[in-house]
Amino acid sequence: MTENNNVPMLRFAGFFGDWEQRYLEEICEIYSGLTYSPNDIVDAGGTLVLRSSNVKDGEIVDADNVYVKSEVVNCENVAVGDVVVVVRNGSRNLIGKHGLVKMPMQNTVVGAFMSGLRPTTQPDFFNALLDTPLFDFAIAQNLGATINQITNGMFKQMSFATPSDESEQTAIGDFFRSLDDTIALKRREHEKMLNIKKAMLNKMFPKDGAGVPEIRFDGFTEPWESRPLTEITERITRKNANLETDLPLTISAQFGLVDQRDFFNHQVASRNIGGYFLLLNGEFAYNKSYSNGYPWGAVKRLDKHDMGALSTLYICFKSTDVVSEYLVYYYETHLWHKEVEKIAAEGARNHGLLNIPPLDFFKTVVIVPSTEKEQIAIGEFFRSIDSLLDTQREELATLQNIKTVCLNKMFV
Repeated sequence: MTENNNVPMLRFAGFFGDWEQRYLEEICEIYSGLTYSPNDIVDAGGTLVLRSSNVKDGEIVDADNVYVKSEVVNCENVAVGDVVVVVRNGSRNLIGKHGLVKMPMQNTVVGAFMSGLRPTTQPDFFNALLDTPLFDFAIAQNLGATINQITNGMFKQMSFATPSDESEQTAIGDFFRSLDDTIALKRREHEKMLNIKKAMLNKMFPKDGAGVPEIRFDGFTEPWESRPLTEITERITRKNANLETDLPLTISAQFGLVDQRDFFNHQVASRNIGGYFLLLNGEFAYNKSYSNGYPWGAVKRLDKHDMGALSTLYICFKSTDVVSEYLVYYYETHLWHKEVEKIAAEGARNHGLLNIPPLDFFKTVVIVPSTEKEQIAIGEFFRSIDSLLDTQREELATLQNIKTVCLNKMFV
């Protein structure tokens, strides 16, 4: 902040003077959401209701298509430029989540758990204001220790500094709208590429009972083979006895083998990791813990570090007679699930761990192309997709960081 607390640190050229401190009720109209019961919901023909799940990444998406009978509607229809805010939710960290209505939605009202704010100031500026830590702080202050909702009365008493010059509001609003549009575009591109990868993983590996995949690179005609894991890999049981590494690893189903201290924000492993497995770059580990979307755990290769120590609860191995890159993506498919399911003891789950003995795991059958060239081609294809996904994630992170910095510096 500058010495004058009513002037932002970063400002567009040509604008001067202090900002004005104003209550939220002075810069917007506040209307409540509609309360309805399951009996009020109809298949179609009623009034569309926006719910908290419709708020995504600062925008309103028509995700649920929930309609209620017209006679129970007693709430204002939303309009372009309105901002809807989650005011009540079982998860406290979702309270305050908001989105700007950018497109006309005929006969649409705000449903339970949300309220509507209709700005009397520039809508894009107002939406950006609600993205700031200032609004997050106001929400946190009003929630307190036991209150689990924001009321209209609480909204009215929230106070924020705003520029009195409408053209400055417009300049700020246009800037953040453009930035948000760019972020949204990059996010859609990323989601599209994720869907392409998912589709290709489904089509470039044989489905159950098929001898070859649906999509194949030109020049490859040989049938694929089914081989026990023990024939194409070698189990690793080497210990970190000489403390060759002090890096404790964990397996994230989403991010792979990562530094445990970064992933959990603290070290979960024992201080003495000499009894842990020593895993080298390019070697694999199987996490037998099931999680949401990963009912049979996850198999990941160590790519981000030269070496690391891993709990002996994991099953570790390296490829010997199969291209390592191919194996990485084979374990991103669901083909191996049915093999693990055969050996998992019925109902035997201990603290989230599947009861899968290592010897049985290595008897599971892996489907592989019979030629090394095809294995390499598949691995390189998916690695190129992952490289693009990494670039997209970095671009998104950069844009989000820019937005965060600007929100902190362009508002008082």
